[in-house]
Amino acid sequence: MHISMTDLGAGGIAGSAIIFYIISVAACWKIFNKAGVAGWKALIPVYNEFLAFKIVGISDLFWLQILTSVALQLVCSMNGLDVYAKQETLNNYDYAGHPAVIIAMLISLVINIYVNFRLASNMSKVFKKSTGMLIVLFVFRDLGQIILGFGSAKYDKKVAKELGVEFNN
Repeated sequence: MHISMTDLGAGGIAGSAIIFYIISVAACWKIFNKAGVAGWKALIPVYNEFLAFKIVGISDLFWLQILTSVALQLVCSMNGLDVYAKQETLNNYDYAGHPAVIIAMLISLVINIYVNFRLASNMSKVFKKSTGMLIVLFVFRDLGQIILGFGSAKYDKKVAKELGVEFNN
């Protein structure tokens, strides 16, 4: 018997998303433990992101990503674009009449690609993984973290120190 996602309905999709989220948090918990950070910190939204950046030596880029997101929100709001509006509202927005929005979106996109690539690159380095893992972490970050967290990968403090990670002990 074949069951499709449409057969599952919204409850099945939500349930699947919750299960995937729990597995992702558990993987993050295990990665933090491997890096010498208390695993329970993976449960705290935003802070867990900051720690992911910190354990690979690029916590400053976390703040750049936050600043970029806030700046994009401000530029959009000042130009009358509600980024949380319904899709038809976004489709009818006059982007050509507001070049600042287009420029802000492009700058934000480039910065986010750069930051996420550096995160994937440094994460694969501190766990002594290949370019293949870098690509998995960059394209499918949660899947890469599940592989690192539940796999045999070991956090290399020497490599981390070379990347600028500061250890308290």
